[in-house]
Amino acid sequence: MASTEINTTSYLAIADDYAAGYAGIEGLPQHYYDAAYEVLILSVFDPELDLLRPFYNAYLSSAGEYANIPIAAISAVTQLQAHILARAETAAGARYTDINDWYSDKGICVPQDFATISQSAGFTVTSGNIC
Repeated sequence: MASTEINTTSYLAIADDYAAGYAGIEGLPQHYYDAAYEVLILSVFDPELDLLRPFYNAYLSSAGEYANIPIAAISAVTQLQAHILARAETAAGARYTDINDWYSDKGICVPQDFATISQSAGFTVTSGNIC
């Protein structure tokens, strides 16, 4: 029976997009903190008085809201990895039981941030399959 899994080009494009999304979410609070710090060091009373609280609150809010990977992203990666295990076949016609075996057979590696999401989804990516 022929494999019916997603092709590796599309798989890697998804992995790259999810890694970039995670990197953006992960770094967002720092940008808000940096903006609040700029307000703090203005050394001009009225702008500091008017702006420091809302800018600092934006930082605090983002730090709490973006502290974890969104559940929907984890669910999507869960389905992607499960799809590979359910659809892909080895050269001998067997199903894969470990996503790392599929990576190795296909000669692909995924970004670290995608591997982090995959870990949260219950699929550990070994270091040899992370680029």
